Amino acid sequence: ILHTAGVPDYGGVIQRRTRESTEKILAPKVKGTLVLERVLAANGIQPDFIVLFSSLAGVCYEINFGQSVYNAANEFLDFFAEYKAPLPAGKNKKPVVISIQWDQWQEVGMAMASSQYWQKLLGTDPQTLLVDGILPAEGVEVFLRALDSKLPRVMVSPEDLPRKLERMKAGREKLSRG
Repeated sequence: ILHTAGVPDYGGVIQRRTRESTEKILAPKVKGTLVLERVLAANGIQPDFIVLFSSLAGVCYEINFGQSVYNAANEFLDFFAEYKAPLPAGKNKKPVVISIQWDQWQEVGMAMASSQYWQKLLGTDPQTLLVDGILPAEGVEVFLRALDSKLPRVMVSPEDLPRKLERMKAGREKLSRG
């Protein structure tokens, strides 16, 4: 089972969020995961695996301001996969549950679908933001590796992730200094 549901969060400081706007972003990932779990249990279905499509957005992006709800929805997926991790030595019959925290993709995905928003916000061509994104063929290869890993959480970035995080941290520090 692949759980890929999600909607873009076009931002807003948390103090100005309404319950409706918050639930709209949380529902596909959080409620969708819990409903999926209940439906499988109620029908005695034991899939070979469940892959939850999460995001690196909350970890990596300096432009991710105002997306606390989107980040929270993805964190739920990540911790749900950890919670559902099988016991050591296969002592239970739980399916493998993996949360893949994807970086942005070049040709498909939510970042591409939100390109007009990002263009307006940042005043730049979205393709320049996605130039280092994951290509679909790379995504397929990484997906298969993640599935084979049996790890509950996998972070995926086409860049060296520690270096990327350091660059983001340096950028945030530079912005905060003014």
